[in-house]
Amino acid sequence: MTTPTNAELLADLERARSIAVALEQENAHQAERLNLIQQYADGLEDHLPGNAWHLAHTIKQLAADEITVAEVLAEDGAA
Repeated sequence: MTTPTNAELLADLERARSIAVALEQENAHQAERLNLIQQYADGLEDHLPGNAWHLAHTIKQLAADEITVAEVLAEDGAA
């Protein structure tokens, strides 16, 4: 096994930085989408008939990462 050169190490570091920046941008985009989903669910909650409000509540919990899809399915007996 050969020791990497400084140029190779710098190139690896730059690739790692690029990946980190891309991940941060993706995380920011996903956080924005989840926020919009929560806002949409907030608006829906008061307008759904009967007991259907729980669907909007579940959407908000999923978007806030308070519950998992598996938990929702298990509650509904689908899992």
